[in-house]
Amino acid sequence: MVINSAKSARKCPSQGKASRTPLTITYCLLLLISVAVTSLGFGANAQKNPCDGVIAALGRAQGDYNRARSARIVAEGNLNRAKNNVNSIASRIKANEAQQNKAEALLDQLKEEKARCDNANGPLAPLSGNCTTVQARIDKAKKDIDALRAANQKLEDQRLAADMDVERYERELAAKRAAESAALAALDKAKKDAAGCRRAA
Repeated sequence: MVINSAKSARKCPSQGKASRTPLTITYCLLLLISVAVTSLGFGANAQKNPCDGVIAALGRAQGDYNRARSARIVAEGNLNRAKNNVNSIASRIKANEAQQNKAEALLDQLKEEKARCDNANGPLAPLSGNCTTVQARIDKAKKDIDALRAANQKLEDQRLAADMDVERYERELAAKRAAESAALAALDKAKKDAAGCRRAA
């Protein structure tokens, strides 16, 4: 297209004076301007930096690494929270078991007290407490122990689920670390390619 335009432009000055109307002169000027602009465009393309593609690849590699690193940091946070949750549940289980021990010890004492009440006419009579409420206190102690055991079972279920979360987040973190490592290797290669291209340019 540029060659044809140039040929047409060269024909303009060769036309006779009779044909050099203002319209013809304007046409020739526009044609010459078009040829000049097109030539400049080809010159700009010819001078395009050969490293542009390598630099663009470096930018993409940097972006991929940044995303991989962010994903790894998020995975680490998820794993840490999961581990903290396991530790928190374990602490609550320990506290629950301590409460159960106290409640069971109290129940044993109440049973002894009831036995003394049942033998009020025997030699243990002076040691007997308030025998009118001992059975109610035994019933309450048993109810408290049942509630503590039920709560402990729920906590055990929660700990099992939390342990599974830890395992899942450990696998996820391992995958994110591998992805980050691969992205870093690609970034290092892109940096070397870019440096080599600049030196060669």
